[in-house]
Amino acid sequence: MRHAGIILCLGLTFFLLLPAKARAQNPSPTTAAAVPAPAVQSPPASTGPTTAYMLPPDKLAKAKALYDLRIKLLIIGTIYGLIQLLAILYFGVMARYRDWAEKASRWS
Repeated sequence: MRHAGIILCLGLTFFLLLPAKARAQNPSPTTAAAVPAPAVQSPPASTGPTTAYMLPPDKLAKAKALYDLRIKLLIIGTIYGLIQLLAILYFGVMARYRDWAEKASRWS
């Protein structure tokens, strides 16, 4: 029964992270190849310093997608860490380490 919980946690993690990695490595064909690149607009002629920097639309979309992926992975990582800590407590791993340390030490 104890091993079933560990296997369940690892399997759940695998299935949660696999689609995110697949999306990050295999972009959809409609991103850069199928959509023609928009014409690059030249900045207006002005004598003053440039005050704003804007990304091209394709790079802006990629940056937003990477930001969203980073936030999702942060949330998944936090939840996974909490599940690991609860599993360690539930399955009594720390109690076994404590008992082993007390047996191995001269002083209790």
